[in-house]
Amino acid sequence: NSTFAMGTNSVSSDGSSTIQVDPGSTLQIGGAAGISFTGAGWVYSPANTISGIVEYTAGTLAINASLPSGLTTLGGLVISGGNRTTGASFSINGDVSVTSAVADAINIGATTLTVGGDLAGTGAVTCGTGTLRIGGSAGFTNVGTFTPGSGTLEYNRAGNQTAVRATAYNNFTLSGGGTKTLITGTVTVSGVLATTGAAVMVDATAASTIRVAGNLTCDASTTFSTNTTVTLEGTAAQTVGGTGAALAFN
Repeated sequence: NSTFAMGTNSVSSDGSSTIQVDPGSTLQIGGAAGISFTGAGWVYSPANTISGIVEYTAGTLAINASLPSGLTTLGGLVISGGNRTTGASFSINGDVSVTSAVADAINIGATTLTVGGDLAGTGAVTCGTGTLRIGGSAGFTNVGTFTPGSGTLEYNRAGNQTAVRATAYNNFTLSGGGTKTLITGTVTVSGVLATTGAAVMVDATAASTIRVAGNLTCDASTTFSTNTTVTLEGTAAQTVGGTGAALAFN
């Protein structure tokens, strides 16, 4: 395991150059513009993938603009300084840790960010107009400011998730299956609350509420535990539907 701190250095390709960061290793990028990759012929090994972690320690350049084109998958992502937009859709196989103290430390923009692990840290997260999917066994453990924008946040693990954050969402989706455990507090959904798969919302302490201003759409395999209070509070007509959801309300 190693950390390769590139800072703001320039790297030039001779026409056929490979970027390979193995699992357990970290490529650390700093400075306003990050690394300058010049020349043609940059490729990733494995294809379109950095298997290790990419850490940004400073700067504002979008992730897709700070590395050669073609990258679609990271092993992990750390934002420890500066603020970053995704700039393109990415899959993160492991965790995303956001600890930068800068406002909007990570902004999904109009893209899709699929996180296979947990979203952790203390830095600010903005959903923008895009989709943020979280698939870790915990879930949304980040305690920084969350700005939902007009996007969608989806907890999509095919199994239990123990940290469904109590916060304000625009569109809020539970999918995949297992038990999704709501952290104590209030979930406010200004858009649509949707569930697909055997997603079961369980209140960790019997002291939480889900308030929905839009529609509630659930499939037949979805249940809400009886100690979860769901309140429909839209100013216009709301629809409770789907494919025959079995709903139990407090």
